[in-house]
Amino acid sequence: MREHKYRFYNRHKERKDWSVSEKTLEEIIDNDSWQGASMWEKVATVEFTGLKDKNGVEIYEGDLVLDKKIGKSEVKFVNASFVVWHKKTQHWIIGTKRAENMEVIGNIYQ
Repeated sequence: MREHKYRFYNRHKERKDWSVSEKTLEEIIDNDSWQGASMWEKVATVEFTGLKDKNGVEIYEGDLVLDKKIGKSEVKFVNASFVVWHKKTQHWIIGTKRAENMEVIGNIYQ
């Protein structure tokens, strides 16, 4: 069973700079109040796919990945599966073998 982890993208209400944090499901349940939460506007919450790219980087929903076969693509959650979404190919379901050939190059929030 994969580890349930989430990444939170937040923007400061006054300065407009970004904050990125990661928490496990257990950490979210144990600590439902965050210090300074009123100063941050939540932009997105994305989930860990349970997979790592060829460099050992964790792959999250919303990540941009580079795959030699299909080029630059976005990781999405579609029909209860994590997929690599590319306009030309529509989508590929991510599996361990495919993830090992990918490289995380950014995300849609940066």
